[in-house]
Amino acid sequence: PAGSEHLFSEEPWRLKDSPYAVYRPGPNMGDVSPLPALQRGYITLGTLTRGVRVNHRTIRVWSDILKRLPTAHIVIDSASFKDPTVQQAAIDKFEAQGIDKSRLHIGYNSPPWDVLRGIDIGLDCFPHNSGTTLFETLYMGLPYVTLAGRPSVGRIGSAILEGLGHPEWIANSEQEYIDRVVELASDTQALARQRATLRLQMQQSKLMDEAGFAGKVEQAYAQMFQRWVATTAPGDAESTPDTGHMNSLVTLFNEKRYEEGAREARVLTQAYPRHGYSWKLLGSFLQKQGKEQEALEAKRRAVHLLPGDLEALFNLALSLEQQGLAEQAEPCYRQVIALTPDDAEAHHNLGNVLLSQNRRDEAIACYREALRIKPEFEAPHQPLGRLLQESGGLIEAESVWRRLLQIKPDNVDASINLGRTLQQQGRKAEAIVSFKNSVDLTQKGYAGYFQRGNYFGEVGMLAEAEADFRSALDIDPKAVEVWNNLGANLKEQSRLIEAENCILEALKINPDYTAAVTNHAIVMLMQGRLAEAQSSFRRSLELAPQETVTFGSLLFALNYDADKTAEEIFNTYQAYEARFGQPHRVNWLAHGNNSNTRRRLKVGYVSPDFRNHSCTYFMEPLLSHHDHEKVDVYAYADLTQEDPVTARYKGYVEHWIPTRGMSDAALAQRIRADGIDILVDLAGH
Repeated sequence: PAGSEHLFSEEPWRLKDSPYAVYRPGPNMGDVSPLPALQRGYITLGTLTRGVRVNHRTIRVWSDILKRLPTAHIVIDSASFKDPTVQQAAIDKFEAQGIDKSRLHIGYNSPPWDVLRGIDIGLDCFPHNSGTTLFETLYMGLPYVTLAGRPSVGRIGSAILEGLGHPEWIANSEQEYIDRVVELASDTQALARQRATLRLQMQQSKLMDEAGFAGKVEQAYAQMFQRWVATTAPGDAESTPDTGHMNSLVTLFNEKRYEEGAREARVLTQAYPRHGYSWKLLGSFLQKQGKEQEALEAKRRAVHLLPGDLEALFNLALSLEQQGLAEQAEPCYRQVIALTPDDAEAHHNLGNVLLSQNRRDEAIACYREALRIKPEFEAPHQPLGRLLQESGGLIEAESVWRRLLQIKPDNVDASINLGRTLQQQGRKAEAIVSFKNSVDLTQKGYAGYFQRGNYFGEVGMLAEAEADFRSALDIDPKAVEVWNNLGANLKEQSRLIEAENCILEALKINPDYTAAVTNHAIVMLMQGRLAEAQSSFRRSLELAPQETVTFGSLLFALNYDADKTAEEIFNTYQAYEARFGQPHRVNWLAHGNNSNTRRRLKVGYVSPDFRNHSCTYFMEPLLSHHDHEKVDVYAYADLTQEDPVTARYKGYVEHWIPTRGMSDAALAQRIRADGIDILVDLAGH
């Protein structure tokens, strides 16, 4: 809200007369049901939130509501409460407030729409509001009451209701929250009428005006860029070196004296600036020193001066590819192929740069051609197999992986991917055999079972992974990493108490095992035990101070803390900035973007969630309604696996750039090379 600007490291940009997001319902949500209270004779309150949002304040306020409504029941339903012990812990807290457990319905049921059909009034959480479930609650015909709290996660519920046109459901204090719920519950006929019309109201409101929202966002992008522009936008033949000099450079390169060689090559390029071979060697020396940008410029000069030198052309293409400049590398590789059509490596590398531009079918053709020319060439098998696997060409993908295993029988990655391909075909038994073949269970100790358990877990075969981890522990009950990974596996199965016990066993063996300390924090967070979660995150950072993900998880946890002020939380964000952000500022470069404000803007979206994820309900409405005459859209996708939703996203953007495995520096360089004008982080937290 206005007045909270001091709690943001960047300037908030407000969309005039618009909600913060629009919502697109998921499939198969079904119709709105009649008001349950009319049939049951009592009001049912409810929330479908994660356990981390339920704290001592929400439990006390919800208990006070139940006391004011002595026949009412409450539903708290999500995967966080799948574990019976976690359910009982929540029940105990309500009973401590004087609420009988017969009025409590705490657990996990699916699909959530059916749970919402059994609820009359929604309860938003605080100080961290819910998100997706609030939209879903309204869409299923339920009003909800929210408490407008600290920015920004404590204002999500308010922003949604303002967009819907129901600000009367927003409370500004805990007492007002209680009163508004009781007021809604006091008139079941009014609730029934509201339930029958709320979905239509929502469909006709700003909350579901996808095109209107996209237009406002594009207008904001244009205004941001205009501000940036207004305030920030800034021969003849010659002699050649003698043979002795050149032989000396070659000797230095062969002896790996790269720094000395670079100095000598610079002297030659200054003395003979049109001598292409000197530039070619300078580029090679600089590349070996890791000075990629300088090497690239030297290689460009070499190709310009040596137009017929295939090696110089290939080296330039390779450098461009390595620096993420795929569109510039592509014509270089095509020129190499035009001159030497049977160069399998050039076909393979061209496939790589086409893949980085999301030209997947063309990439597949290149990899196939590379293998036609050189069937024993190992490198093209990996990307070709993965592309075929992702595009549904499972039979050919299986063939590719089996051929790679013939070339290199000990290729673990090929065995794993063959298992994944077989699993996708529904051939689970064969998949398990392939996974088993990927590790040597006869090796001494527990390592074989541990490795295979990790592979099973990676593809979601959690029961098989759990069995292997337990077999590993039978061999070595003191294997700390196995206890930790078993705990992580059980966490994914929502068996939180068992997960906690396994992680504690790991910490009993090694109290300083950082991965277990971090996993303990995550499991505590999932149980809503925030103080313990924060303590473990801080302990993990003592052990590994430069772990940005752990520090980010601590910030995530702080946002759920019911007892901290916004200023206290922001102070920790500033500590994160001092540790991880400030050191990069010395390397910041001015942007040289075209300052023409009438041109089409280049907009980049960065996300690990371009897949079936709750963010889809909000990202798709925007991306699918962009006006491509106004914006040129780039998606930087940090995905481990793709799915049918990913395919939809690819259809919304002109440029799809997979970034999995890219370093931060490489991604930043790629974004600069693409000339992005507006960059949007869609990661959520």
